Parts: sequence; C-alpha cells; structure tokens
Amino acid sequence: MRSVRAYSSHALNPAEIAPSAAGCFLPAADTSINSPSAAIRDAAAWYREHTYDCERPLIPALQRRFGLTVPEVLAALREASVR
Repeated sequence: MRSVRAYSSHALNPAEIAPSAAGCFLPAADTSINSPSAAIRDAAAWYREHTYDCERPLIPALQRRFGLTVPEVLAALREASVR
C-alpha cells in the first residue's frame, strides 16, 4: 500500500490560502501578476495625459518610450482606459 503525502504537488499549502470576506478560503493573490509594474503604470499615466498628441502607431511608440513588450503595452493601454 502506498503512503499518502500530506500535501501533494497539486494540493494547496495552508500558507498559500487566505480567508475571503465571505469566510471561504481562496488562494492568496499573487501581486506580481495582479498589480502592474512601475513601467506599465508610468506608460498608462503618460498615455492618459498625451492621448491625442502621442506619435502613431501607438504600440511601437510606447514600446520605444518605455521599453515595454507588446503585452505590457496592451496592459498599459487597458490601465489607462480604466482610470
């Protein structure tokens, strides 16, 4: 008979679980995924202020100006449109 480990590689470790407002336990948020980097925040803030006077095409311009990848530029544009 095989022994069962307390935490398999697919199970959540109790240290990785945070209580939610409803009292249920949910995986703790990974802030590296959920919060934008400083460069993305800077690009979003810059774009909000320079929407009509920034050079086009927009994605390559923001890549050059802030050193972002295409997904990061898209995240910055999304962030700029939310606020």
